[in-house]
Amino acid sequence: PFAVSFLLPLYLYRLVLEKQTKLRVMMRIMGLNNSSYWFVNYILDFALYLVVALLFSAVEIATSTSRTNSS
Repeated sequence: PFAVSFLLPLYLYRLVLEKQTKLRVMMRIMGLNNSSYWFVNYILDFALYLVVALLFSAVEIATSTSRTNSS
């Protein structure tokens, strides 16, 4: 949950950018169906979340290892 708070501005930026440029409308005109659009968005959002979650996990492991070694 804490990691998601760092991604919120990025998610909101992408949403506003899509609305500003009417990207989804242009994709529909070019023949992309809704399921493909949402699938790609889901994969991208999941990848972003996974990167942040792995980063936070790595920091947690590093700090717990250093605390254990210093005791």
